[in-house]
Amino acid sequence: VGYGSMKKRDITGSIVSVSDKDIQSNEPVNIASALQGKVSGLDIMSTSEPGTAATFRIRGTSTLSDGGSNPLFIVDGMEVSNIDNINPRDIASVEVLKDAASAAICGSRSANGVVIISTKQGQEGKAKVSANYSLKQSRIGKKLAQMSRLQGIQYETLRNFLNGNYTTIANRDSLNPSMTADNFYQDLLFRHAWTNQVDVSVSGAEKKLKYFVSAGYLGEQGIQINTFNKRLTTRINADYNATPRLTIGNRLALTISNQRRSTSESRSRLLQRPANYNVIEPDGSYTPILASRSNPLAESMVGKNNYKIYNLDLYEFLEYKILDELKFKASIAGSINLQKYQSFRPAILDVNGRRKSTNQDDTKTSWTHEDVLTYNKTFNKDHALTVLGGFSLQEFKTEMTKLAVVDNISDAIEISNAYGGVDMTNTKATWTANRLASFFGRISYSYKGKYLFNSNLRYDGSSRFLRDQRWNVFPSFSLGWNVARESFFEPISNIINTLKPRVSWGMLGNQNTDSYYPFYLTQSVTANGGNWLMNGGKPTTAGVPGMVSSTLTWEKIYNTNIGIDLGMLDNRLNATAEYFIRRTKDMVGPAAEVGAILGTSLPNTNNAELKNKGWEIQLNWRDQIGKVNYNAGFNLSDYRAKVISYPNASKALWDADGN
Repeated sequence: VGYGSMKKRDITGSIVSVSDKDIQSNEPVNIASALQGKVSGLDIMSTSEPGTAATFRIRGTSTLSDGGSNPLFIVDGMEVSNIDNINPRDIASVEVLKDAASAAICGSRSANGVVIISTKQGQEGKAKVSANYSLKQSRIGKKLAQMSRLQGIQYETLRNFLNGNYTTIANRDSLNPSMTADNFYQDLLFRHAWTNQVDVSVSGAEKKLKYFVSAGYLGEQGIQINTFNKRLTTRINADYNATPRLTIGNRLALTISNQRRSTSESRSRLLQRPANYNVIEPDGSYTPILASRSNPLAESMVGKNNYKIYNLDLYEFLEYKILDELKFKASIAGSINLQKYQSFRPAILDVNGRRKSTNQDDTKTSWTHEDVLTYNKTFNKDHALTVLGGFSLQEFKTEMTKLAVVDNISDAIEISNAYGGVDMTNTKATWTANRLASFFGRISYSYKGKYLFNSNLRYDGSSRFLRDQRWNVFPSFSLGWNVARESFFEPISNIINTLKPRVSWGMLGNQNTDSYYPFYLTQSVTANGGNWLMNGGKPTTAGVPGMVSSTLTWEKIYNTNIGIDLGMLDNRLNATAEYFIRRTKDMVGPAAEVGAILGTSLPNTNNAELKNKGWEIQLNWRDQIGKVNYNAGFNLSDYRAKVISYPNASKALWDADGN
């Protein structure tokens, strides 16, 4: 759990743990495929595009704000923006915190749940060297129906006849080499893709030093031709006991990825382009655009959509045991993510025959400092008490520079160099930054392992809001009863080993509601935005600044969870059932509608409400036959989201921009 650990029998919140064996069971290439189908209430949406980030949702969505429904990811105590760059073979366990009582201690960014990942550590004994290699194949599950050349002729003939046009179809010119094919484009673009994965690790522990070092390579082909993801990962985990009371630890992870992704046009043309349009001319060149439809094979082979991604995560901590029951831990973490994007469209892919290229650099940096004091003691063997308090400070920065150019002098020059002009509409630079400060505490109490109580309290402040709206208090509590530990339960305790009903309630805050600083006046500036000429060109235009809100503040998410845990037959059979209600109040909604005479728009405010409720069931059976261990799992969940209030006086289904 956040800032500590807890025995499963003492957990009173909604937490699901996935072990190393479960993670490795299907030879995953990323964490998304490792967790797919293993946690009830966790939805993972991913594509067949190699290297693209998956979308995680825990118990649906809690807000309609952009980017506000992502869970918080914590790797070895460090918050990270995504977990797609983690090698699954380095993972020891994954915990998914789904309710407010479990996630509240992790702060405002945990409003949509928390995914905690613990990587492997060295074990006492001789150094252990491990090497793994896996080879997998993937292919498209089902191809879509597509009209053949003959079916296309028959369809157009019938369409023209019904429209009163009885002439011969003009675009079926049998003498035109560009229109004599009978293509099934999905066979041309999709393939059986192979994935190679090699991992090596060395781990061990001595009297004072515990270490784990790993390196891995992933070579992943995409199902679509000419797409791939090549990933190098390395990790160093080390803990050093400097004295019997002082421990110093380090977590270092580096990932380098080289990706080539498909262009959006290559897939959209699959079903739009008639089958008789050729893809390769008699002279071996690619067929150009016909009837405004580009060549999907040329899109895949000569259209560029390349990414190079570098990610470095560093976490350092110092833990000092002041007393046997009292320890202090200070940590600092930093993360750097650099993504270099390059796209190029040669003349053959543009309807006007113009070459276009884009180069974009995105840099994300963050750092976190935390101080945590923990007191843990058992009184008279019956009363177990844990008290935790701490402080956290975080900073996040993003930088983006983008250069888009047109009329490159040659198809051989794919980068934004030696060009005819700059696309000012798509050339831009942005910079953002924000900070979070938090004070937090937790009290956990257990009496004889039967009666359980947990309570969390956080006081969070975000730089995204004005000073008088910046801070808020977020409490939570949970109760549990280990019925199977009662004396009256002993007659059937050999059959039912665990029976624990529990209930939790909590309030969390969401700060990812709008732009980074919505209380500043901003003015839109558009290059070449004028509809008139000045000095032979369209001038740059500026719009009226939008209005701002002085009351914009945290979205507040109230979460109630009722659950029961059941373990039977020496805990070989485990079952969990949950029912939850999540209500988001003060949700940021659209601005009030006003007449155009105002000349600008009103700001977004906290004026909407969303309710989400549902249930989850998870069953697991673990046993062994001789020396063979096996397990089987089943989970089922359902939830319904309902917008309780949402300003829309005109009852329109889209806004002024057509969205």
